[in-house]
Amino acid sequence: MKENKKALCPECDEFTIPEIIEKEEKVIIRKEEFKVKVKRAICTNCHAEFGLSEYGFDEKQIAYDLYRKKHNYLFPDDIKRIREKYGLRQKPFSRLLGFGEITIHLYEKGALPDETHMEMLKLAENPENIKKIYEDNKEAISDSDRQIFENNLQKLLDEKKKNKLREIIIALFDYEPDIYSGYKKFNLDYFTNFIKLLLKFKSPLYKTHLVKICCYLDFLKFKNDGCSFTGCRYVVGPYGPFLDQYDKLFCYLKDRNAVETVIDFKNNAEYFNFTEEPDISLFSEKDMKLIREVTEKLGNLTPGELSNKTHKEFPDWNEKIIGQYISFEDAKYLKL
Repeated sequence: MKENKKALCPECDEFTIPEIIEKEEKVIIRKEEFKVKVKRAICTNCHAEFGLSEYGFDEKQIAYDLYRKKHNYLFPDDIKRIREKYGLRQKPFSRLLGFGEITIHLYEKGALPDETHMEMLKLAENPENIKKIYEDNKEAISDSDRQIFENNLQKLLDEKKKNKLREIIIALFDYEPDIYSGYKKFNLDYFTNFIKLLLKFKSPLYKTHLVKICCYLDFLKFKNDGCSFTGCRYVVGPYGPFLDQYDKLFCYLKDRNAVETVIDFKNNAEYFNFTEEPDISLFSEKDMKLIREVTEKLGNLTPGELSNKTHKEFPDWNEKIIGQYISFEDAKYLKL
């Protein structure tokens, strides 16, 4: 095939539109042989064979990529991405890792790192690892670079912490839908938008209100449609039903800035404010009507009134069953 643009032939020094062929070459990389398919340009004037600057014409570069894949090495773009997420230029990043000043520049340009450097770069991808490296070698970079690095590192560590909490919650709620979850599979993103919608309809709400309103909505939804809203489980508590693992769920919402919380020191309580718009496409008009009605009605009750209401409507309440899951069969007793 022919290239669609002219190229300068190094043999006859003429600009022509060369023919492109593909051939197999053997390349030795660190005593390993790789067979690569490489492109060559054929001058239509003198028929000389030459390479072009585009990817695919350099057999060594292709062999390097095969070596990287075989040995699970980072690619040049990966190294650049790791460096940039810490906000460092090439030289400071090299010095921080204990490399020569131009080493990272060479690796990002396509040079193949040695095994020790590659292991160090892989370690640096994890913010917790590079924090330890930095603590031992912070004097290798300037004050201004340290400030930039520390700011970016803290953001990455905070995000990692949030992601870890997300993983914990997903694992905790990874149970098969049954009568104790309202035959609904839990979805953390849906739950987040569910809480946002509650707070959109009624804000602020005390933590007690949020826990009880979630319970009422899930059980009423089950009563009407045979499945709950959230797939959460509810537990018998001394002051009525409460949302299982609510502390971790609410911590996640606060970390994600999906809600804003304020401590009411007078009443020794915490209340939640609306901050972000929910994705209302997740909810039908019928569901939103029920959510608004329940949230506004129960949100106007005091925490004590709300607890008394749950005691009356959930049957057979006694201290012997505290801590047990509540069956959604109890939904038949609920009313607004």
